[in-house]
Amino acid sequence: HNMGASHSFTLDNLRDPEFTQKHGTTPSIMDYARNNFVAQPGDFECGVRLTPPPVGVYDIHAINWGYRLIPGAKTMEDEKPTLEKWIREKDGDKMYEFGAQQFLGLIDPTDQTEDLGNDHLKAGDMSISNLKIIMDNFEDWAGDKGEHYESLSDMYKAVVSQYLRHVGHVYPYIGGVEFKEIRQGMNDGDARNFIPKARQREAMKWLLNQARTCDWLTPPSLMAKWEEPYEWKEKMQRNIVACLLISTNLQRIKEGGRLDPVNNYKLRDYMDDAIHSIFEATYKGKALDATERNLQASAIGVMVNYSGLKPKEQKASSSKSLSIVDEFAMTLAESTVPQLPCGLAHLETAADPDEARSFLRILLNQTALPVTEMQPMMTARLKEIMNLYKTKRASASDADTRDFYDYQILAIGKILKND
Repeated sequence: HNMGASHSFTLDNLRDPEFTQKHGTTPSIMDYARNNFVAQPGDFECGVRLTPPPVGVYDIHAINWGYRLIPGAKTMEDEKPTLEKWIREKDGDKMYEFGAQQFLGLIDPTDQTEDLGNDHLKAGDMSISNLKIIMDNFEDWAGDKGEHYESLSDMYKAVVSQYLRHVGHVYPYIGGVEFKEIRQGMNDGDARNFIPKARQREAMKWLLNQARTCDWLTPPSLMAKWEEPYEWKEKMQRNIVACLLISTNLQRIKEGGRLDPVNNYKLRDYMDDAIHSIFEATYKGKALDATERNLQASAIGVMVNYSGLKPKEQKASSSKSLSIVDEFAMTLAESTVPQLPCGLAHLETAADPDEARSFLRILLNQTALPVTEMQPMMTARLKEIMNLYKTKRASASDADTRDFYDYQILAIGKILKND
């Protein structure tokens, strides 16, 4: 599966009638690319194609490479110069690059399933704009007069699932790494290219904006019609916080900053931005609504867990702070890898490890930030937040906000004083 194929198309490509009529939505049918959710109202009428190609240009190239007879070549070794020549002829053309399927995690934002285009933030905005149109007309378009609301509930869950997929496409920008297939002596560049600081900051702001502005997807008039409410929003908000603070992402951010401190985030700078963004409402002295309280409480839970200061007797019980991180990891695995990837059976029988790796990129046991760095850092942030709450509590005009501050000051203080 060439999961990186669709990343070679720009959003302008995907709204271009001539381009999409020729190429569809991706260079490879093996990309799990979907119908053209980037297209906006009126694009179809102008000739923009909305579906993937039957066979893409990358597929034709791969088939040619794998099956064309090479005159005069009697052995596999005889074929290699021609095969290498065919590959090198496409150097620099992104439509012919390969992006390995990621299994058991997501690190590279350019190799994802069910995505389109080379900018997941803008592509998400454009598709979300379409989803808002659907929600504005949801019961008229999806409803069936006289039927029970359960059928409409299933349709609603499908809309939410599509929305969450776009949010999930932005997760790997945080601590992200773009992988490249390179060979010795070919000047192919680096195997790992860390997502630059500016792009990560943009992704952070985008994710938190989604956490704070998704009420359009839960209109009270519709939510009141379900016998059992479909709870997804609070979980998404917790997942976003976990994505910003999870230890494995922080380790890659640290490594990227060490290799290129000019273009990449330094870990302390990243944490400054993340904490100020999550706790933005408090820093600005605003009242905290349910969303802000959920975001801040989730962040405090993650910090408490990573600080190592939680009393031992409480660790044996169900830990909310730990579950936030685990919940995010499970959600990511379930949403990005719904089934075993193509080639996994071959991986188990391949005699040559290099041959097996060519099928997919396994991301099991990602390196976490060492506890000797994580624990002091998170403890310092907890102290920072407790002092912030003490400063803002007196001026908080909203009773719910004051109650929240009082509780967190008490809870964090108890954690910090624990022997």
